[in-house]
Amino acid sequence: MSKFSQNFWGTDFCSTAGYDTLVKRLKEGKQMVIDYEEYLERRAKIEKQYADEMIKLARISSGKDEIGTLRRSWDQLKTETENIGRLHMQLSMKIQEEMLKSVKDFRITQKEIRRKNEDAVKRAQNHKKACYEKNNRLRSNYENKCREADRSQDQLHKLETNPLTKPNQLTQAHKKMEVARSTANNTDIQYQEGVKTLEEARVLWEREMDFLCTKFQECEEQRIAFLRHQMWTLCNNCSQTCVENDESYENVRKCLEGCDIEEDIDLFVRDRATGSGRPAPIPYENFYNPRNKGTIPGVPIAGSHKELPPLPMEPDPEPFVDSTYSVPELPINDAIESNYSVPRGSDKVIALYDYESQGDQELELEEGDIIVVVGREDSVWWCGELKGKIGMFPSSYVEEYNAP
Repeated sequence: MSKFSQNFWGTDFCSTAGYDTLVKRLKEGKQMVIDYEEYLERRAKIEKQYADEMIKLARISSGKDEIGTLRRSWDQLKTETENIGRLHMQLSMKIQEEMLKSVKDFRITQKEIRRKNEDAVKRAQNHKKACYEKNNRLRSNYENKCREADRSQDQLHKLETNPLTKPNQLTQAHKKMEVARSTANNTDIQYQEGVKTLEEARVLWEREMDFLCTKFQECEEQRIAFLRHQMWTLCNNCSQTCVENDESYENVRKCLEGCDIEEDIDLFVRDRATGSGRPAPIPYENFYNPRNKGTIPGVPIAGSHKELPPLPMEPDPEPFVDSTYSVPELPINDAIESNYSVPRGSDKVIALYDYESQGDQELELEEGDIIVVVGREDSVWWCGELKGKIGMFPSSYVEEYNAP
């Protein structure tokens, strides 16, 4: 495996490119941990919402009117739906209480390690840079002083070779040259001390940088291993939840295998059957001429039973005929033939329906009775004789009788 300590340097004495690259990488790693932490928070929230919705769905679903084996399957499905919701609730709690806490603790630990080593290298870099700048100043000063000493030496040599040089000029030149040489020697010592200090700063920085490379590589390796383990654990937890979900669905499938269509149909018929008899067809009744047999093919014809129509002009359920068609006073027997234009015994009618008399003045009719009409009061009430009794009867309940 490659080493950070062998690959993040540079030939530029004051360059921080390697350090900057490593710091940037660890910041990127820190952001990845934060992103994963946010992912877990949102995943836990989604799992909780899903769990709440599944539990709510299982509890509000009705289906109370279903029966038999399908009802058992339906109840099993609702039960397992609630169980699945609880499993996802457990997954949400595990993510929040275990995994999220672990990620937060790891992020804080990495932050402390990173901050401690970054500070040490920053101090070493600043010290090295300051020594480098100071050393450059000392070097420049030493170079200038050396040049001054050389110029003094040259000037003294010219004076010594010139016969016109005065003794005092030669003395002054000797003193100037000695001062220049002394100054150059002093700056030389300062410059050498500066180089030595710079080298010490470089060694310190290199040691701190090497240590930082080692620590940062450890942090990066730990981060990758930690996140890999975390994701693996999350997948295992989710996979386990899916396995348990499938077990719940398998319970429903087993219950559905016992769902028997024939059994449920038989149970419904046994508990709620209303009977096997079917209604008889409604027959056609010819109220105009019941002896007329000419009907449309396929139309059922009524037998002996007939429903009575309402009395003519009867607006209410009262058993009596409306006052407009009240029963006339029955004439006495001796005056019957003189009161009615139809000769007694000359006109006969047959009763089409039963009629219950509403008083002593009315005749009691049964279907098929032959009535001798003795008088026609109006179009509604006629007077007739039946079984030795004379009384009134409604004309709409009879028709003309033709003797065979």
